[in-house]
Amino acid sequence: MFKSSDPAFENCGKFWSKEEDVNMMKLIEEGKNIQEIALSHKRTEGGIKSRLRDKARKLHQNGLSNYEIQNQLKYLTIDDIEKAISYIKPSKTQTNNDMQQMKNEIENLKQELNSMKDVVKMLCTIESTRSNIDYNKIVQNLKNKQELPKEIIEQPQEQKSKNIWTDDLIEYMVKYKDNKKMLKKIRKTYEISHEDFYDKLKTL
Repeated sequence: MFKSSDPAFENCGKFWSKEEDVNMMKLIEEGKNIQEIALSHKRTEGGIKSRLRDKARKLHQNGLSNYEIQNQLKYLTIDDIEKAISYIKPSKTQTNNDMQQMKNEIENLKQELNSMKDVVKMLCTIESTRSNIDYNKIVQNLKNKQELPKEIIEQPQEQKSKNIWTDDLIEYMVKYKDNKKMLKKIRKTYEISHEDFYDKLKTL
């Protein structure tokens, strides 16, 4: 703590008492200038302004506007008051509340993103379902791989569309009854519903 050897500034660096605060405000109301107030308190002009800035911060925390503060303290400009207020440190409670609010906002954002992902997946599924199946391409691929008998692949289109249970179809269903992979390909080639196909297979 700084202490002056000059008797005119013997209170420089000392803590302010309530009496000094009251006296300073009284001198301000009486229209005394900064220099006169400093001499009365045996402090420097800088010390008086520093104390005024401290009071500005307290008045701000008590809910007064900058103009109301200026009206009381008089020797501080609006800019001085704004700078003084900017040095106010948030309380621990306020900091904790801000942190909790930020965490809640992040959690809400995560939930919104997850919801958006679900919507995108649903739209992709719908679009995939709506896509037209290239039947000729499927048949051509099967021909190239030679995974199905030629007789099945070359069944007439109208026969496939009607899901007619022909002797040839029944024969191959029986032949590949224990081969799930082949049964699946036969069912898809003839465009027979899963339920109808396997209900029929149970009777064979």
